[in-house]
Amino acid sequence: MHSLLKKVVALICIFAIANANDVIATVNGKPITSEDAKQFLASSNTNLQFSSLTQEQKLAVIERLVERELFAEAAAKGKIEQTPEFAEQLQKLKKELMINLWIKMQIDSMIISDGEARDFYNKNKSKFTEPTRIKARHIVVRTKQEADNIIAALRNLKGDMLKNTFIAIATSESIDATRSRGGYLGEFSREQMSTNFSQAVWNLGANQISLTPIQTQIGYHIIFVEEKLKPKTISYEKAKKDIIVSLKQKQFSLYLAQLAKEFKRTAKITIPTKAIQGQ
Repeated sequence: MHSLLKKVVALICIFAIANANDVIATVNGKPITSEDAKQFLASSNTNLQFSSLTQEQKLAVIERLVERELFAEAAAKGKIEQTPEFAEQLQKLKKELMINLWIKMQIDSMIISDGEARDFYNKNKSKFTEPTRIKARHIVVRTKQEADNIIAALRNLKGDMLKNTFIAIATSESIDATRSRGGYLGEFSREQMSTNFSQAVWNLGANQISLTPIQTQIGYHIIFVEEKLKPKTISYEKAKKDIIVSLKQKQFSLYLAQLAKEFKRTAKITIPTKAIQGQ
């Protein structure tokens, strides 16, 4: 009974953790959550947020996470954890993890005043601008013929008639989740879209549609550009968090250089001559 109770408690904990984040996929019963996606994007050295990605981009991230989970299962079945190589690499990773966590703790302990952050912002305003962004809608269908037919129906429409007809077709014909909001994609920058999608969108003016279907993994897209938003200066309040992080990292780099000198001064270090001589 005690063993059964432990299993029940463990299942409850797993369920609670899974529900703390949105489950975006499952692989052989194991949930993949939005937090997993967040960590994946962070490890890819990107500032993108999963929630702000397009449906195409979200699908690509989920595919990578699913593949990673399947590879992990294959590695577990191959008993990789029991190999000497795994133990050796694990020790190296532990050392790197300790160093990284120590660095994070040092940076977190540093204090940057509001005055320092604001002064940096005022002296570097040109760095704090949002790029050109576009507000757009799209219709996604399964075949090129369907897309061509829709383009033919929209081609000669203008103004509100074009927009309202586009929304109506998106609501009734589009095969992706944006159909519930008339194909609305929101605002996005060039970097947030795939190359072929961005090229098509950025070549359009406001209140224009793409006259050639754009193929992606999902299907064939017809795009309607509602508005092109000009670059604008990011407010100090919005930039403050990133400024503080940047200043802390700069401050830490100087501190680390001094600390390395002190550590070397007090440590017993030997470097054999043969280590630096040619073979």
